[in-house]
Amino acid sequence: MIGQIVRANSFRYTVNCGGQRCDCVVRGIIKRQDELYVGDYVEFERTKGQRYGVITAVKPRRNLLIRPYVSNSDIVLIVIATVPETDFLLVDKLIINCHIENIRPVIVLNKSDLEGCAALETKVRSEYGGIVDICVVSAETGRGLEELKALISGQVAVLAGQSAVGKSALLNALTDSQISEVGELSARIERGKNTTRNITMISKGDLNIVDTCGFSSFSFPDLRPERLAYYYDDFAEYADKCRFRSCTHNAEPECAVKAAVEEGRIARQRYDRYLVLLEELSSDNKKKD
Repeated sequence: MIGQIVRANSFRYTVNCGGQRCDCVVRGIIKRQDELYVGDYVEFERTKGQRYGVITAVKPRRNLLIRPYVSNSDIVLIVIATVPETDFLLVDKLIINCHIENIRPVIVLNKSDLEGCAALETKVRSEYGGIVDICVVSAETGRGLEELKALISGQVAVLAGQSAVGKSALLNALTDSQISEVGELSARIERGKNTTRNITMISKGDLNIVDTCGFSSFSFPDLRPERLAYYYDDFAEYADKCRFRSCTHNAEPECAVKAAVEEGRIARQRYDRYLVLLEELSSDNKKKD
């Protein structure tokens, strides 16, 4: 039989096959050769009287997110909020990860009912407007939810972002149910308590949403520093005007991207974060070499 993994919990997997779910374990050779992820299409067997089915093979993937670990997705909803403070370096990494894997990134500004949302929306639109889609929503009041549902309908959408930005509340609001436990924010350190411990695909009607654990960092294992700029759409129209074809838009003279930053045509803070990522990748690659 062929089905799709919709839940991963340690070494147990739930496979959806024609609307029927089967709890499975992994045959030893598959476990040694490859990890399994929510979204994977797999072949599995189930013997009558056995508690668990056995996954025997993994089908080729269309794409694979580095973090959260999800395969065969169409859209990543990068959820941010006024509290906790947005880590825009993480947002940039998620967008780059999506571009690498040919997945559509969407920034979802949640908790729009809270004070400070207007200022955050202004910042987000100034840095990412025209680069990625931006949705402003509130799981509490329902603002923007119908537009977001229309955007992700019929596709596999992955919720991603820091803890306590409201991913679980957003999932519950989008599916009109109480599927996921809603966490709270630590008043002392303004960091979320991670209530989602497993990765699970929730399906309701035309919505297929992958609920994931919150996280605060990740790195790119195979990205060369000289290729980083290729994943910045806002650099593209200027990069061809640089003096050097291999320009990394850092220390090179006559760089059109740096000139666009100085003239305000590229957001300086986004460019500064690009330099941070460039240094991270350069350092990581030196260690590998």
